[in-house]
Order: sequence, then structure tokens, then C-alpha cells
Amino acid sequence: MTRLRVSLLGAPRIEVGRKAIETDTRKATALLAYLATTERPQRRATLAALLWPDTDEQKARGALRRTLSVLRSALGDRWLESEGETIDLDRKDLSVDVLEFRRAIREGKLADATELYRGDFLQGFSLRDSPQFDDWQAAEADALRTDYGDALAGLATAAERDDDLAAAIGHTKLRLQELGVAPAAETRAMRDAIEAGTLRDGQAPQEVRTAAAVGDLHTLHGDYRRAIESYEEAAANAPASARSGIEHKLAQVHHRRGDWTKAEKHYGAARKASPDLGEQARILADWSLAAHRSGDAARAKRLAAEALGLAERSKDKRALAQAHNILGVLGASGSRAHLETSVALARELGDREANAAALNNLALALKDAGDLDQARELTEQALAQCEALGDRHRPATTGLATAFFRFYLLDTLSSAPARPASVLARVAAEKLPFATGAFGRALQSLLEGGHLVPARDGMVALTALGAAERVVERERWSAVMPSVMRLLGDVAPRPAPVLAEAVPLYRAKVADAYAERVLVAYVRDRVTSARDGGRIFGVVLVAIGIEHANEATRRAMVHRAIRASLGGATTLFGGDVTAFRYGDEGIALIADRADHAALATLTRARIDELVRSMTSSVRAFGGARWHVHAGGATWSIELGTTGALLRAAEDALRADGEAMTAA
Repeated sequence: MTRLRVSLLGAPRIEVGRKAIETDTRKATALLAYLATTERPQRRATLAALLWPDTDEQKARGALRRTLSVLRSALGDRWLESEGETIDLDRKDLSVDVLEFRRAIREGKLADATELYRGDFLQGFSLRDSPQFDDWQAAEADALRTDYGDALAGLATAAERDDDLAAAIGHTKLRLQELGVAPAAETRAMRDAIEAGTLRDGQAPQEVRTAAAVGDLHTLHGDYRRAIESYEEAAANAPASARSGIEHKLAQVHHRRGDWTKAEKHYGAARKASPDLGEQARILADWSLAAHRSGDAARAKRLAAEALGLAERSKDKRALAQAHNILGVLGASGSRAHLETSVALARELGDREANAAALNNLALALKDAGDLDQARELTEQALAQCEALGDRHRPATTGLATAFFRFYLLDTLSSAPARPASVLARVAAEKLPFATGAFGRALQSLLEGGHLVPARDGMVALTALGAAERVVERERWSAVMPSVMRLLGDVAPRPAPVLAEAVPLYRAKVADAYAERVLVAYVRDRVTSARDGGRIFGVVLVAIGIEHANEATRRAMVHRAIRASLGGATTLFGGDVTAFRYGDEGIALIADRADHAALATLTRARIDELVRSMTSSVRAFGGARWHVHAGGATWSIELGTTGALLRAAEDALRADGEAMTAA
């Protein structure tokens, strides 16, 4: 019997028997995809509104009849069933890869599920005149992508239990590659060694090495929460011989997050667990930098001096290079000599990364001493070393943009708190040629690192840690700028932009009551889980208010912003965030975190950046005014019910709208 095969993972493909068929219209493909995926009869009125939302009902129904005729003809007058007001597919002799994928997930056949996943749902397909369909497509794609990532994570866990380190790392790499993350060189080397059978055994159980390697990948991606979880799992099962390395990695992740107390705790544990003097010296050098960043200069110098003493006793050249470098950074006596020694040792070792760091720091010291020509030459050498290191250190456009906006935010907020949207308006006024999304990534990293905190009226404020980071960033950019200015020639400095008086803010209508059944059901499940000892979670409600002279254009902008937010929720707002449609002009975010205020701050900035990008790239959207309101609540015993939690979030959303309009 001839079968109909509907493949929707990746670019859509329809096969009758073994013959690929093409429908005459994209609406016919969309209709088939919707019927195949939803697995239930659909009312004609629903389908007409979904595919022709801006057409009156009578014309939309006529278009639906014509599309059904096109689809029926393409399928050979089989499988399509219509009875009165409902349309459905005959499930006999019908295969749908999305349903097979979900069935495999439910049955725990994770390997089968990952084999079925050829790409994102309806990859490359869209309907320009049907934002409701695009919303549905984006939500489906996001859910399926999440299931795929969870399946890979499950396969990695199973491989870890079976002591198959190569498979565990392979599955984890695939999961992160879905987010566009390249594996670090040391991870690739580990993988090659495993496959070649040359990985040394006996240092630690495979499950410990697996958890540590997975932590390395999460660190590379910047997912520090998951990295800490993986390293802590590795540390809990590690033998004494492997514990120092894992504790050192834990310390470095907390160091990156700016959590100096936890970083110092793990640096101390790493040193205590290490019997090797050279390793102890490297740990102390990193510990010294953490003390320096936290503002304890005297302690930092003591730790660095102790690191140098241990490195000299061990005759470990790598530890010596690191200790001399940190002493030079700290401005210890003979700092220039320390940095020159570090450069020489790094060159002798062939360690380009250490050499680049030491060259950069020596260039800074020479600049401060007034030797600008030599500082410029060393900076160029450092940049050449970074280039030679390959992709992991190459300053890609988005990486450079994110680094720039970190500095821009830190410097702008040093005088007073401000709303991210106001800062972004200044950026737009300067017409900086940077990639969309970089501002949001910079803001997110500063919030997560403790450099910024949410403040009143939707503002963000600089912390003491942020003020220290601003000084560090100024040093970094001061080292780079001489080379940039040489490359550009004589370029007049750009004055700070002067913005016109802000137009009156368009007051977004607070989203309608949370009538979306899917959202309420999801929150209800999370509340039940939290009562039973599960994770605490937060809810953030967002209203996107846009004003435009043309109402159809305004609706199109709102729908596009919502689609982008739903489809890219993991990337935009964090890997622990689940997004839902909320009212006609908003979204709801559910996150596995207690700090809903930081998520609300990030969300405002991310969506503001999205809308600003739309207005600059689509001519019809020009002249729009907008504002993004966000408010949230965190589940607690006091907010014990679904209704109470959502009402608290709704109140916060309304208060945010009132505060921003009054400001």
C-alpha cells in the first residue's frame, strides 16, 4: 500500500510512495504541516484565521477551499478528509517525522529520536502574510529543538554510566553545536586521544572525566550554571589525585562570574588537594588575580609572591611564566622585569596564549612609562599571537561587538543608573556598525557576573565589582587603541551623541488576563513541582507597546517581535527559560531562577534591541515609537497558587508601565 511521508524536521519534504511531490502553493504546505503535526481535526474557521488572518472571513474560507483542492490534487485524492466544518488527515499509511520523533522521546528511544532530527522544524519555510502561523511554527521549532537537546543530554548521561567517554563528549558537543559553539582545542584533543586509544587511564574514573569535559564545554559556551553543576558532579566522585584540577576549574568559573568568595574557597581547596608544587603555583597565581579583582591588592601581591616562590622551587617554567606575569600586572617591584621574563618563558615554551597575555601586559606597562612606540609594537605582536591561536581566540565580529558594549555599558553607567533602552538609543545615535544582539549579550554577561544590578524604574546600576571591571576594561581598550588608530590613520574623535528630547512614551496596553491555557497549565505544573521540593522558578510577563501611523504595520511589528522572542527564547533570555505567547502583544517567560528582576531587565533590553533592529532594516517600520514593559514574580509559599503568582506578575507589569510612563 502506498504511504504518505511528511518530513518537517529540516526543510519540508512530502513523499507519496518513494516519489517526492510539490504543492503548488506555500499555503498548501503550511496546511498539511499543521494538520499532520496537531493530530486532531481542525475547524475550517480556525484554519482560515490561521492562514489568512488579515482577510475577511468569507474570502478566507474561499481561499481555504482552493488550497484544500490544491493539496488534495497533490496527494492523489487520498489522506485529506473533510466532514462538515472540520478538516483532518487519514492517519492510515501516513508517516510524520515530527510525531515519530516525539514518540521516540516519550518511549526513551533517544538514539532513534536524534537520528530523526534532520534540522529545525520547517527550516527555511515561512508565510510572510500569516504571523499567527509563524508564531506557531516558531514555538514548535523551539520545543522540538529543546527536546533534541535534552535527548542528546540523556544520551551523554547514559554513555557516562556505561563508561563511554568518547560518546558522552560527542553527544554534548552536538548539543552545543546546535547553539553554534565550537569545541575548545583541548576538548578536541581529548576526543582524538579517546578515539585513538591513547588517553591515559588511571587518573580518574571515566564518569569523572566525562563530567569535567562536559563542564569544559559549558564553560566555553558561557553557560556557567551548568558548568558548575558538571564540575561539582565530577568533584563529588573524583579521587584525591584528580580533585585539585576540578576544584581549580570550579574556582575559575566562579572567578568569571565575579563571585570572589566562592572562587577563593575553591582556589583554596584546589591548592590543598594538589601535591605538585608547579600546579600549586599556577593555582596561587589565578587566586592572586581574583584577590586583585576583588580589590584586595595587598593580599593579591602576597599570593603572587608565594606563587613565584613555589614555581622557582618546582622549576616549572609554565608556572614561572604565570607567576611573573601576575606580579607584573600587580605592579610589584620590578614589574617590567617580571613581564619581560614572562614573555621570554612563554616564547621558550611555545605557549602562544601565555605569550599573548604577557605581551599585552608588557605593552600596558610600557605605555604607562611613556614608551609608546615599543608599546605599539608589542601590542601588534600580541594581536598576531591571538590570530595564530585560531578560531577560539579570533576576534569575530560579534565577539568584538559584545566586548565593546561591555565597556560602553560600564562607562556609561559609571555616572548614574540608566535604562538599557536609553543607552541603546545613544548607541543607535552613534550608528555603530555592530551585529544585532551584541548589546543584549553584553548586558546579560554583566548582570550574570554581578557587575550590574537591576534598579528602580527599569534601570540598571553599576556595582562596586562593576566599577572595578570598568577600570580593567579601560586598560584593555587603551592597549588596543594605539594599533587601531595606526591602522585608521588620523581620525578625529567622535563626540558623544546629543539626543533630542525624548518623545512621549507610547503606553502599551497591559496584556489581557492570562487566559492562555497552555501557559496556565505549565505554571500549574511548576507550582506543584515546587511545592514537592522542586526548583524555585520565576515568571516574567512582557508587554510590547508599538505605535505607528499604519495599524497593519504596527500589528506586523508586534507579531514579528513576538515571533523572534518565542523562536529564540533560549538564545535571547537564557537556557533555563521557556517562553509563551501572552495576550495579543506580549510574551510570558518562565525561568529556573529566583531573580526575576534581572530577567525582566534583560528582557526589556533584548526586545528593545530587536524592535530597534527592525526599524532600521525594514523601511516600512520607520517612524515607529515603542516601549517594552516587563514585570515578574518568583514563586514562594506566600504566592502558593498559580493564580496568586500570575496576579503578582501582572501587578508588577502594570506598575512597570506606570513607572516608565511617569518617568
